[in-house]
Amino acid sequence: MTTTNKPGRPSVDPTDRSPSVYLHVTLNAALYDKCYAAAQRLRMTVPELIRVAVRREITREQDR
Repeated sequence: MTTTNKPGRPSVDPTDRSPSVYLHVTLNAALYDKCYAAAQRLRMTVPELIRVAVRREITREQDR
């Protein structure tokens, strides 16, 4: 497990103070293109879009 401490990268859970962990995600080209287009519409990067989606899913699971 590789941990990083890069400033400016928000954690998925802002209340969690544990170190960040490097994560590699592989998407097929069609899904990446959809993510890229959505990120552009929302004026964010693809990694930011993925972090928002993960945060939303975690919150949804906690609310169940």
